[in-house]
Amino acid sequence: MDIETRAYLDAALGGLRQEIRAGTAETAALRQDLRAETAALRGETAELRQELWAETTGLRREMGALAEDLRRQMRETAEESRRHFDVVGEFIRSVAEGVVANSSRGRPGGAPGAPARHQRAPVSLTTLKP
Repeated sequence: MDIETRAYLDAALGGLRQEIRAGTAETAALRQDLRAETAALRGETAELRQELWAETTGLRREMGALAEDLRRQMRETAEESRRHFDVVGEFIRSVAEGVVANSSRGRPGGAPGAPARHQRAPVSLTTLKP
């Protein structure tokens, strides 16, 4: 290889080394920036995770309280319905007893148990059907 070719190749090689050093320095700076951003994101993620956990815990407590309130309301509604059914049942019994008492007094012949002209089928209080 002659001196001119050698000098040309040495100059090209020197330029290439300089570009590689600049690229290496730039890559190191980018790596450092990326590490700093990653660390900041880790911290942010941890804060968000804690906030989410606290919010989730609060919502669980609130849902538990709402569920308990709903159960209590359902028990109260069931008790109220039972009381209403008892009142209605008692009313129906008293009406039925009145009808039975009135029909036995108004029979021809006047004696209880005597056959009547128009006899009705007995009414069941449980099914309210003749």
